[in-house]
Amino acid sequence: MERVVMARRLGCPLPSARPWRNRRFYAAFAQQTPELRQWVEKNGGYVSPGIELTQDGQSGLGLRTSQWIPQGQTVISLPSHLPLGMHSGETNDDAKEIIQSIASRVPGVNMDTGWSRCGRGALGITASLQYPPLIYQVKKRCKVLYELSTRDIPAVLETCQGEKHPFAGQQVDGGALGWAMSAVSSRAFRLQNKKSGDSERVLLPLIDMCNHSFAPNARLEQIPTADNSDYKLQVVAESSLESGTPLSLNYGALSNDLLLLDYGFIVVDNPYDRVELKYDPSLLEVACMAGGLSSQGLPSFASPAPWQQALLAQLRLQGAGASLLVTLGGPEIVDGRLLAALRILYAGEASELRHQDLKELQLWTPQPPLGFVNERNVLRTLAALAALVLARSFATTAEEDRELLGTAKYASNQQLIVGYRLEKKQMLLDVVVKLKDRLKRLKADGKIGPIGVQDVSARKGKGFG
Repeated sequence: MERVVMARRLGCPLPSARPWRNRRFYAAFAQQTPELRQWVEKNGGYVSPGIELTQDGQSGLGLRTSQWIPQGQTVISLPSHLPLGMHSGETNDDAKEIIQSIASRVPGVNMDTGWSRCGRGALGITASLQYPPLIYQVKKRCKVLYELSTRDIPAVLETCQGEKHPFAGQQVDGGALGWAMSAVSSRAFRLQNKKSGDSERVLLPLIDMCNHSFAPNARLEQIPTADNSDYKLQVVAESSLESGTPLSLNYGALSNDLLLLDYGFIVVDNPYDRVELKYDPSLLEVACMAGGLSSQGLPSFASPAPWQQALLAQLRLQGAGASLLVTLGGPEIVDGRLLAALRILYAGEASELRHQDLKELQLWTPQPPLGFVNERNVLRTLAALAALVLARSFATTAEEDRELLGTAKYASNQQLIVGYRLEKKQMLLDVVVKLKDRLKRLKADGKIGPIGVQDVSARKGKGFG
């Protein structure tokens, strides 16, 4: 038995996750769900009588228990012939070769990896997101979709006839291609082949209607037969479920960027959400002064010492092959490379790092690796950096966004966009709070004191909190 690796899937989040989401696609499925359940059962699958399909105004179409379900009970089971993948059904080598040719034209995509990162959530998102990294991804996806539908696919299909035509003679325009790409990229599960070690992404009917939660109440398992010649897929209750409980699976440790692009919703207080920024010495210098360190003498962020440059190059923050994208947020609070870089830049002499491991410099440790003064300067700079990113990156404040969310005239798409950027701002406020809390607990003996109750009131304020 093994758990199935979940590729990015389409679905509706649980109300408990308190998401902002796009619901306009869900209602169209409501009238078809009884037929889907019957189809699964007719073709050898099993659906527990204790679960039902439900259309909820808050979470869209999903699965819910209609009676008490004990822990460990299988609620859905699919035989191996029901999942839909590249190798499902009758094989047409000519058509498959043509599809592979089309897939090879998508940057970073082929028949085995699937249509990664081309989800339907990308459609209709505008510059009102106020977050350049996501706006760039939206434009990139739209460009790929446009070029495929207007240039690449027509070029490949113009000589295809009869059985060689992979789409049975049907024309594929941008709308059809966008629907297909979003279905595969956002609904697919990755199944592992133990014998070959390969994986295949497949669509799992009914199972893909389970909601999302970072604390799911069900799990997906791939169960092999006794002779390992076949398998079945089943959803099993992780705990006892009361009647009326939505079934949930964990889609993975995904940021709101990926959740929005691939599924069309976000999760409030997402522990895996981050803000991307470029490693910029001039911005670090401003953050250093904003952190109140100018009177203590600034390190040379723009022109570090040769020994510092060598270490920054090892972190890939300088020199050939540098990758300057760093992040704030997530479980680590600060990108490890950014944390290590500041510790290095605030070190006075190379001898201070003689016995330090570069990997350890990227981690939060009970005892600051380079001492009290170094860690204090690093924390002040990072807190100021998060505040500067918050102030410079968005045209509206968190309070203004909350007021907009309370305006009835805003459509669901607009509410989703405002909710997305509000979460980015609140996440940055949380980063500032966590860094200041760590600074308060920093003791002169070089140790970090016990964690106290954090001041979460910053999330409710305007500006820097």
